Amino acid sequence: MRTNLNPSRVVERVIEDLLDTRDRKRNSWRRTSSHRALLLSHAKRRRKVQIRKIGAGHSFLQSGVVVGGIYGHLTTLVSGQAFRASESWDIAAKYLEASGIPHVPESYFHSSAYTKAATSDEPLGELGDIPPAGSRSFDGITEPDRLREAWKIVQTVNENVSPAGQPLGVVASPDALRLRTYVVGEEVVAAVVLVPLYVRGDGKSSVKELVNDERHNRSDCTYLSALFPSPDSPRWNPALDSQRVPAMSEIILLSDPQSGTSGGGVTVDVLEDLSSDLLSLALDAAWAFPGLSATGVDILTPSLKGSTQVLVASVDPSADVAQFEFPTYGRERRVGAHIVDHMISAATGP
Repeated sequence: MRTNLNPSRVVERVIEDLLDTRDRKRNSWRRTSSHRALLLSHAKRRRKVQIRKIGAGHSFLQSGVVVGGIYGHLTTLVSGQAFRASESWDIAAKYLEASGIPHVPESYFHSSAYTKAATSDEPLGELGDIPPAGSRSFDGITEPDRLREAWKIVQTVNENVSPAGQPLGVVASPDALRLRTYVVGEEVVAAVVLVPLYVRGDGKSSVKELVNDERHNRSDCTYLSALFPSPDSPRWNPALDSQRVPAMSEIILLSDPQSGTSGGGVTVDVLEDLSSDLLSLALDAAWAFPGLSATGVDILTPSLKGSTQVLVASVDPSADVAQFEFPTYGRERRVGAHIVDHMISAATGP
C-alpha cells in the first residue's frame, strides 16, 4: 500500500476536476443488486426470455432454444480460451503484445520466492497480487529493504485468501488514473474512474474527525456505507496520523490509489468524457482475445483525453457490472442490459 498520504499530481487533478469543481451530486443508492442479480433481472425484462437454473449457473432461453447464460460472474459471451488467457496476466500480456497493444509490464514470482525476486534483473516498481484479485500494492520499491517489507505484508494478505499462495507481481507504477471500462461486442458501454478514498482538510478538524464525517456522509447510501473500511481494516494507509490536522483544502489519501472500491474509493461515470483513442484502446484490448465479447478493461492513463503513455492494466471477463450500474457520481450505465441483448442478438441474429 502506498505510504504517501498526499495524492500524486494525476490523482489530485482527477479529484479536483471530477469531484470538486463540477456540479456533481453524489448518488444515493439505498438498494443495489449483485452482479448476478443484475444480469438475471435484465434477462427477465426481455420479452419471451425464460431463465432456467442449471447447477450453479443459469441459462437464458427463447422458444425453448438456449440463447445465452451466466455462471458465477462469467457469461456465455466469454470463450474458454479468452477466460484462461485473461486469468494470468503473464499470458494476457502476450495476447495484448501480439496485437500491438501497450500494456503494463510485469514479472511474476511465487510468493515464497523472495530471494529470486530480490536478485532479479527486472526493474522494481510496484508489488501486488495478480489481477483481478490484486488488492494491496507498494509503490516506489527500489531498495531491497522496501521490497522485503512489502513482500512480507502482501504475502500475509495473499495467504489469507489462498492458503496455497499465489504468484506476486512486480510491475511498473506510472503516475496515472485507473480507468475501468466495459466492452460489449463492438462498443464501450460504460466507463468509470476509480477515485481512492480521501478527505479534504478544513484547517481545524483532525484526520480522525474528517474520517468520521466522511463515514457519516455515506450513511444514507447503503452501497457506499458497505464499502467504507472497518476501523481494523488493512486497507487504511499505514502512514495515517489520526490526530493530525490537515491544512485547508489539503487532500489526504486514506487508502491505496490503486485499490479502487475495495479500499473504500468511489466511482465516477466518465463514459462521455473519454477520447476516441481511449475508446479504441479498450475495444482493441478486448478483441485481442478470441471469443471475448463482454469484458472489463482497465486502463492506466494520465488523462481522460488520451496520451501516449496509456497502458492496459487488466482484461477481466468477470468484472462486476454493479460498479457501472451504481456509480458514486454520474449516470448509471445498464451494462447488464447490453450483455443480455448482445447474447440474444448473437444467438438469433439482428
